[in-house]
Amino acid sequence: MISNDNVLIGFIDEAAVTQQIGRKYGRAYCGLTPLVNCPLDKIKMTIIALVLPGFGVLYKFYSKSVNSNNYSDFLKSAVGFIRRYICNKDTEIIFFEDNCPIHCTHTVEETIEDLKIALIPTVSYSPALNGVAEGYFGFIKFNNILTKGETGEVEVKNEIMNNWENISNESFTVEITHSLYYEWKLRMKHC
Repeated sequence: MISNDNVLIGFIDEAAVTQQIGRKYGRAYCGLTPLVNCPLDKIKMTIIALVLPGFGVLYKFYSKSVNSNNYSDFLKSAVGFIRRYICNKDTEIIFFEDNCPIHCTHTVEETIEDLKIALIPTVSYSPALNGVAEGYFGFIKFNNILTKGETGEVEVKNEIMNNWENISNESFTVEITHSLYYEWKLRMKHC
């Protein structure tokens, strides 16, 4: 799989943010989860995140569900940033992802080829195989609790984005990415 020592591995996933009113004893007013367990028309926004162990997280917010064009554009932006600030043009870039249908489109496959990267899909219904990204979303979900009592859609979205950025920048440390990565490596070894 890896053809040289100059390799950067990343873990990519998307998460839908939904607003679920009426759950009296829930952890948070807004739930963040990588699995959409409600109708798509209830989605308030979606986040694509790329966790780079040892470096941090690149992420982008979208106003609704993401499609293959959004995913392709995110890949282009992320790889452009990585090539400019983290590694060089000779570094082999490998991303692990789930097998969401938008990842398998012609647009995304062309982007992968143009960027000269490898995207390795995991087996269906096996979030542990993309445990670094799942760990990131779980970390954010656990810590992203709305506190201001906002109820308007714009206010809720703004608070989610502010919380997300604060948690990502202040609490999701490089040490946590290392820990998630080593836990993932242990799972792979056991497989």
